Amino acid sequence: MARDKYLLADDEYVILKESCVRHGFWAAYTDELVLTSKNILLIKYGLFNNYKETKKFPLDDIVKVNGKPQVIIGEASNGEKQLEVYTKTGMEDFAFQSGDKKTLKTWLMAIQDRFSDMNDSYDHNYYQQFIDDSNYESNSNSKTIQSSISQDVSSREIVDGLLSTGLLPKGVAKSIKKSQKQAKKNGFLNDVMDAIGVNELVDDFKDDLTEVRNEFREGFGMKPIMTKRALKEQQERIEEEERNKAFQQKVNKAREEAAAKNKKSENKTSFTIDEQILLLKKLKELLDEGIITQEEFEQKKKEIF
Repeated sequence: MARDKYLLADDEYVILKESCVRHGFWAAYTDELVLTSKNILLIKYGLFNNYKETKKFPLDDIVKVNGKPQVIIGEASNGEKQLEVYTKTGMEDFAFQSGDKKTLKTWLMAIQDRFSDMNDSYDHNYYQQFIDDSNYESNSNSKTIQSSISQDVSSREIVDGLLSTGLLPKGVAKSIKKSQKQAKKNGFLNDVMDAIGVNELVDDFKDDLTEVRNEFREGFGMKPIMTKRALKEQQERIEEEERNKAFQQKVNKAREEAAAKNKKSENKTSFTIDEQILLLKKLKELLDEGIITQEEFEQKKKEIF
């Protein structure tokens, strides 16, 4: 099937584009999503990149409550984050294969902005800067938490302990021993253990030991020790908060710059044709009477026109 051409209207322009998009829970990540100043376009492709159709969702069809468009970042049944757009005909959901939260937030913001007074001040370059900004780094707080993870028991000691119990299936134990010998020769024991899932097993074992130790500590009124799992979750929460804060700061700064630029544009004086002619006649009279110079006359004429 030949690809249909979508022609933008005279006052319509592209705001955002995203490839590898899924529309509907059972669909594949083969589509392309385009946001214009008037529509959301879903360009559908097959598994072999063959064009199928272009679906158009007019922005005017989005349900609004108290003037606010009903567009949110929701969650699919498998826990995946997705963009949910509530239209007059039902909910449309779009998931991005990248899974990038910053991209989802930018799309949410871009659609919501179409219903604001500043909608014409934000273009493709404005929104793309938020998606392209991948230089964010976590501050020292998350690094401090990462460095505080207990290393009091080595992975090798725990693996050896598990092997000595005889509880592991013979096939698994044999594979681990073989991998250990080979790894010792080549110097990449940790990589092998990580690849076969031993490190994950070790981490769980450490957490179980910590929880047992915490029961004794609690009995003596001592402060419990955080497990590696809890430390990791805490670190992820802090990093997510920092990412959200950095993203919002960048958005606020860009909004202020756009508002200042828009205000400067609005402050420019504009006159009707009749007003321009009348002002020009008055300026010519002032020039003929010698009240203003030829240079001042030319400058004012430029301002009028």
